Amino acid sequence: PGVELKFPNPTVVLSDVRGYLQPRGNGDESLICPYTEDNFLPRGCVLRNTPWILGVAVYVGDDTKTRLNASTSRMKFSNMQVNLNNCVRGLLVALCVLSIYATIVSVVGEGGIAADSDELMPAARNPIIRFFMFCITFYHVVPLSLYVMYEMLKLLLAYQVNTDKQMYDPVRDVKAQARTAEIIEEM
Repeated sequence: PGVELKFPNPTVVLSDVRGYLQPRGNGDESLICPYTEDNFLPRGCVLRNTPWILGVAVYVGDDTKTRLNASTSRMKFSNMQVNLNNCVRGLLVALCVLSIYATIVSVVGEGGIAADSDELMPAARNPIIRFFMFCITFYHVVPLSLYVMYEMLKLLLAYQVNTDKQMYDPVRDVKAQARTAEIIEEM
């Protein structure tokens, strides 16, 4: 009475489908019906030219192969954008190093090569405040206009692709169209 269905725990491998179906209370090995990827029907598939089927939903919910293979997508950046970001990171590190050096020199050289602490505002006597004062003083080391010029360069390259006479197809009377700036960066 009944059917015994045995299958392994769900895995992310799409072709790893195996198990068997056997009538309960029957030790006869000839009645075992194995199932593999050959008789596995993934979600969304349509079975045609078959008068009837016996189906069992095995991996459902969070155990489906689709859900197990789903992962969060990474943000994608062009090579030029990655290089630009690395340059800005390097400039920020240089700004911090320069500000730390200036802070150390101003604290150690007080009265000698640096201004006397009596000449400074009371808040500026604190080394942490001095560090931030030097950061503000040297902020022009990081050129924010670099990003603006980068975007303008992408617009210029897109314009050049759109107006290039060598990229014109006279048979179809179609010009090239730059629809995304990221592809132009990779050229």
